[in-house]
Amino acid sequence: FVECEIDAVKTNDSFSALKQAIGNLQETVAHLTEIAKFSRYNKEELKELNLYDFAVKALYNVKSLAKNSDCTIDNKIDKGLFVMGIEAYLDSVLLNLLTNAIKYKAENRDSHIILSTQLEKNYVVLSVKDNGLGVDLKVYGDKMFSLYKTFHKNKDSRGVGLFITKNQIEALGGKIEVKSEVGVGTEFLVYMKHSKHFTKQH
Repeated sequence: FVECEIDAVKTNDSFSALKQAIGNLQETVAHLTEIAKFSRYNKEELKELNLYDFAVKALYNVKSLAKNSDCTIDNKIDKGLFVMGIEAYLDSVLLNLLTNAIKYKAENRDSHIILSTQLEKNYVVLSVKDNGLGVDLKVYGDKMFSLYKTFHKNKDSRGVGLFITKNQIEALGGKIEVKSEVGVGTEFLVYMKHSKHFTKQH
């Protein structure tokens, strides 16, 4: 490649900008390719998944992150609730929402996250509620789940997580809603189709 053959090219501003643009485009294509997979799963992949058990696993995976952020998390999910889903999707949704809640904590108070559930018609509704920075939904509400949109200055923010989360949930016939108030906190409500036997003995 020309970059390897001509050292002067490496310091050229236009070339550097082009290289960055190509890198960004490749990353975008990779993300969109991943999203496209969500609508192509086989029905055989859908399983009855215990929401509480998946939350326990997700909490274990974010344990160190939560500890480093002095964040406490309460798992109040009903142990008998089963949803129809794909294991990898549910893992991803829980991890994205938890890491977001931990990452965007308020500095003037202890961070606290509550996971809870309720039933609404054909859905199990998962609530992930925090007391973090919050978002002005009047300004950002229609952009919350857009690709590459971020709402706080955080070096790890890439604006991909919520976009992917929304697509994973909708691919399974569910939906996601958000409630938020600046300086108070944020609550994500994830609607997932419950299994035919949505309450079982744990």
